[in-house]
Amino acid sequence: MKKFICLLFIGLLIPVMAAAQDVTENVTDNESSFSFGPHIGFHFFSCKDVNQYIKDDLSEYMVTGGTTNMFLAFDLGFDLKKMMTENLAIKLGVDWLLAPKFATADNGESFSYLFSGISLSAAGLVFIPLSKKVSLIFGAGPDYYFTKFEDFAGSGFGGRAQFGIRTKYDFEISLIGRYAKIKNDKTVNGTTPDFLMDFTGVEINCVKYFEL
Repeated sequence: MKKFICLLFIGLLIPVMAAAQDVTENVTDNESSFSFGPHIGFHFFSCKDVNQYIKDDLSEYMVTGGTTNMFLAFDLGFDLKKMMTENLAIKLGVDWLLAPKFATADNGESFSYLFSGISLSAAGLVFIPLSKKVSLIFGAGPDYYFTKFEDFAGSGFGGRAQFGIRTKYDFEISLIGRYAKIKNDKTVNGTTPDFLMDFTGVEINCVKYFEL
């Protein structure tokens, strides 16, 4: 199932790249420009194994501050966008996902956890003009993740789909759906625990591009 999902995201990227290649010879220098921008996002997810780990770790305590569930990750990163035509682009990105969790027990003891990930992404984007200043964005493509939580770590492919709005000043705000189910591949004491690090969810993402 995971391989099928990844192939689906790659398949969605291919037609955009192919179309862009067909029309690249006819674009102007302005249309064929590069731009670079920092982004910030708020990613909502639910990871069963991570939440169960925290719940088990705090099972001997009465939690009076915080909860045992992670549901929000902060996304910091940057994107490099290549405009192939006025309405087609290829985007490469790096995301740093950080999901911290803090809890306090009734005895005053504090606990902290961090679920993190780095993803490398490639996506095809299509812009559909609504006016001279605003366009709709549709995009999709594969990601490669490196994830870590406590003594667990892993890497593997995922994917994303994107829908948003682009303004005249190259500011974009989007909803990004991520598929990212990464299995632990770290061996401890000769064994590799069965643990799934799942960042699958929906993200609100903002990026401001600057032409290079």
